Order: sequence, then structure tokens, then C-alpha cells
Amino acid sequence: MSSHVTQLSPYTQDLRKRPVRIVAEVRPHYGTERATISMVAAKLGMVSLETVRKQVRRAGIDGVQRTGITTEESAEPGGCGPR
Repeated sequence: MSSHVTQLSPYTQDLRKRPVRIVAEVRPHYGTERATISMVAAKLGMVSLETVRKQVRRAGIDGVQRTGITTEESAEPGGCGPR
């Protein structure tokens, strides 16, 4: 039997979208995606640059710019979401 605890995000939907949008806008001005994410996380006072990195990755998957399981697919019963 599988059990998992769903953690609620301390960030609102808008606060999750904002760093993704900013990273996309300013990415050409920085040498790497990591440098861009670090700057955005610091400017927005995010707890962790890893949080921003995951948000950027998730947005890329959901927007079909990256391969992976979409948020919608992982939420489906019997889907490949967290266990």
C-alpha cells in the first residue's frame, strides 16, 4: 500500500508563475540558466533557487518545451505522479 503526504505550496499560483516569466524574459542577458535562476530567486526573495529551478522545469514540461510528465498527467488517478 502506497501512502504519500501532499505538501501544500507556500506560494500562490501567481507567485509560482512570476519567476518563470521573469527567467524567460531576462535569460538572454545571463550566461547560463542557473545564473538567471539564481538572480531571479534572490530578487524575489524566494526561499530557494531550487524552488525556482523546479518551477521553470515544470513550466517547460507543461508548456511542451521539455519532455516529462505534465502536472495534469501526474494528477490523474493511476498516473505517474508522486507516490
